[in-house]
Amino acid sequence: MPLPDFFVIAPARSGTTTLHRLLDQHPEIYMCPVKETHFFALEEGKKGLDPEELGRIIAARPYQAKVADIETYRRLFDGVKGEKAIGEACPTYFRSQRAAKGIRHYVPEAKFIAVLRNPVDRAFSAFISAARARGWPVGLFSEIPRMYKGNEHNAVDGEFRFIEGGFHSVHLKRYMELFGKDRIQVHLFDELMGDIQGSLRQIYAFLGVDESFRADTSMRYGVTGLPRSRALDELLKRATESLALRASIRPLLPSPLRRAVSRLRNWNLVKPALPMEARREWIGLYEEDIKELEKLIGRDLSRWLQG
Repeated sequence: MPLPDFFVIAPARSGTTTLHRLLDQHPEIYMCPVKETHFFALEEGKKGLDPEELGRIIAARPYQAKVADIETYRRLFDGVKGEKAIGEACPTYFRSQRAAKGIRHYVPEAKFIAVLRNPVDRAFSAFISAARARGWPVGLFSEIPRMYKGNEHNAVDGEFRFIEGGFHSVHLKRYMELFGKDRIQVHLFDELMGDIQGSLRQIYAFLGVDESFRADTSMRYGVTGLPRSRALDELLKRATESLALRASIRPLLPSPLRRAVSRLRNWNLVKPALPMEARREWIGLYEEDIKELEKLIGRDLSRWLQG
């Protein structure tokens, strides 16, 4: 049974959902039907899913479903039909201490597409996503850097663990040391989103698939913000979950309805502005790592340091 030969590695809120959906459109690329399996970031050995349960999961194509044993993981790729490239996208692989070594063990010739976003903007996006779910006040974001400094271990393991994903050089260096720079194609988030078709052509060339294919980029994925109406947000969340459940029973459920619900959920979200004072606090947290990343990838990232 095949395993992925490439991985999208990026911290959460860096476009992995968008990239997964776009690459999945290419006829010569097979993307894992579960976007986030977390397999290489988990301790292996837990009991796998039985074939019927796994079949339901694959049919529903959920956002994530943790897989902890290699045989269940392999079965996720039973649908490969001769595609030239097989991939998976999972944000936890980027910051995981064990994922790179696990991938090296099973797929020593793997390629990687890394997406790096301004760590302050990424952290704010992750915070807003958490605030929406947990009811945090927006003002809390300004306080987190001071809470983090001197208390790094507890912050990483606790509610603010999204901070850790912003130390790009630390995590990217782990992959470069194990696989070499030539097997990692690095994209900056703003450039990726600013010219999606151009960036996709670069990725297609890297993966050895038809570069002339044009993906449908009309849908927006992974939109975050605070709801204009919490009641509508909750209603649409339940509708999304219901559609996913029905899709596990009837995989051919028309997608226009799901797309309409997704668009309405996106419309209901408003992203608040990031105060300049808070940005300066967060830049101070990441400044040293940003400068190290500049040397690592040979790119000018001075705009990330502008407060």
